[in-house]
Amino acid sequence: MPPKPLWLCLLVGFLACGCDQEVTYELTGTTDERIVGIRRVIEDHGPVPSPIDDAHLIELQFGDNMLGPADFRSYIWIKVSPQHADKWKSVLAGSPDDPPIYDSPPTEPSWWLTSDEFERLAKYDTFPMFQRHGWVVIDDDGNIFVRSYTM
Repeated sequence: MPPKPLWLCLLVGFLACGCDQEVTYELTGTTDERIVGIRRVIEDHGPVPSPIDDAHLIELQFGDNMLGPADFRSYIWIKVSPQHADKWKSVLAGSPDDPPIYDSPPTEPSWWLTSDEFERLAKYDTFPMFQRHGWVVIDDDGNIFVRSYTM
């Protein structure tokens, strides 16, 4: 059996390698398929406030659930008719618990908002609709941006 310090080094190295694992999931397909996918995500926690015109989702998974729980970070864009934006705001009423900080998906997709847009828009709490921590911003054109995470 190797000496205790060697076992400790091996264990720490193994844990460090396993914890940095990142898996990316992206909602792909036609517009209709993406809408069905995002509706499923929302309907797990309650009704969808209005019809959805389009949607995208990127989710990152950190960890593998083997040596501890995995954490998730999601970036969602939902397009609704501008006249329906207030329905979404009413469901999401309330500010996030933590001060919102701008973040973007690593791939920087064209559908994600800029930091300037983020700064000027009101922030809402994700928990009422997604049962996760994070923030939601909604612009006047019916673009809904969701940044959520698990801990």
